[in-house]
Amino acid sequence: MKSVGIDIGRFSIKIAEVESTQRSFTLVRLEEFLLSTDPSKDTQIEIIDILRNLSSQYDQSSTVFVLGMPQEKVIVRKKEFPFKERHKVLKSIPFELEDEIPFSSDNAVFDAKIISYLGSGVEVLACTSTLDRIKSQLQKARDGNIEPNIISPEGMAFASLFEQWTEPPPQKSAILPASEEEFPEATPKLPAQAIINIGHRTSFLLVRSDEKLLAIRTLDWGGLDIAQVLANKYQLHLVEALKELRKKGFILTSDEGASRDQVLFSDTIKGVVDELAHELQLTFLDLESEHNIQMNQAFLCGGTSQLQNLGPYLTQKLEIPVNRLKHISGNASLNFESGQGGEAAGAVAIALAIEGLKRPRNPATNLLRGELAKQSQTTKRLLEKWGHSLMVAGAAFVVLLGWSIMRESFSQDMAERAYDQLKIQAQNMTGGELKGARANPSNIRKYIRGKENEAKNRKLAESVQTISSALDVLKSMAESTPGKKNVV
Repeated sequence: MKSVGIDIGRFSIKIAEVESTQRSFTLVRLEEFLLSTDPSKDTQIEIIDILRNLSSQYDQSSTVFVLGMPQEKVIVRKKEFPFKERHKVLKSIPFELEDEIPFSSDNAVFDAKIISYLGSGVEVLACTSTLDRIKSQLQKARDGNIEPNIISPEGMAFASLFEQWTEPPPQKSAILPASEEEFPEATPKLPAQAIINIGHRTSFLLVRSDEKLLAIRTLDWGGLDIAQVLANKYQLHLVEALKELRKKGFILTSDEGASRDQVLFSDTIKGVVDELAHELQLTFLDLESEHNIQMNQAFLCGGTSQLQNLGPYLTQKLEIPVNRLKHISGNASLNFESGQGGEAAGAVAIALAIEGLKRPRNPATNLLRGELAKQSQTTKRLLEKWGHSLMVAGAAFVVLLGWSIMRESFSQDMAERAYDQLKIQAQNMTGGELKGARANPSNIRKYIRGKENEAKNRKLAESVQTISSALDVLKSMAESTPGKKNVV
């Protein structure tokens, strides 16, 4: 089975093609197409051209296309339900999130990722986004001649890299809440890990604890923030600043042995990274109190994670070990640390492609639901092949139906007129004997039969009058016989 993940970002488009193996996947293709940063150019046209070129390279009937939904456009909440059935969970989510989302549930699409089964219940991460946002993302793909099978939130898909996605969600024992009187001591906090994917304009982090996903948060910080500061500091064009950041960006963990320019360059980047560190500290505090966890390590991924010494610097700021993501359990051949194969920047695209390989026991998170659900490929191919013929046949049927209705109407009208004329003629021919209600077909037929019988009787009487009687025959014979005298 072949699956293609498409991560449409503001800086580039990442494409990942994977094929399923027995219990994992094989990365067949990973490419990044940079988008122009020139404000005079329309990036939407660039995106369409890239997608159209991509669509021409695959047979869409045998390929699963998975499109990413930017995480900042998706709301995620952790919920628990006292039942396990997925269809019941999906029906309940709109009511559970109704008071927690800033838009109407009638104008939204909902889905959920089951993170664990708790006894007879289930623990999920529910997600939702507006119809307009999903339609906008879907239209981008359709403009590029791609009909995606799945539109998955980036964070939800990214979590698949750290899960046994070929297996059903783990089964956990349900923990009954206890009062403080029974257990006066505080419940020990569980260790947790954060995986931070740093994007171009925004980033997101996953929080995992006890071998399951706990939360997904969006961070309003990205590599573009560093590039803009460098562009202003050194009077560079933004494009040049981005190139310098990707090729030569670094942070000094110590100023010893560094030149004045290197220290100035490093301090400039540190000032921006401090904003990320501050936002992470606040987010960690919030998550630790909400889920009763203790952050003990963090991993970095994404293009900007390749910034030299970013991990050690964040380690100093956050006071927990922060390192680049190296490998994932599902495929040890992928190296996210070096970035030479593009895995670090294309991690989300790889995760999206994995979503297309998932089975119903642990399904992909898909925002294409209801009216947005993808049409069956068989139906689509039939419509493409026979659509024109069906339209012609439908038009012919409508014309024939209209002609039949008109013909029936004309026939009915002519029958009514003939009936009226019949009544008039019946009255005239019978001399007023049949009129009004009596001038009906039955009485008219009786009248005609009566007249026919009278005519037959007249003809019979006339024929009887022409028959010679017995006396006339005897008289004729007598006259023709010779007299006695003549005989003698």
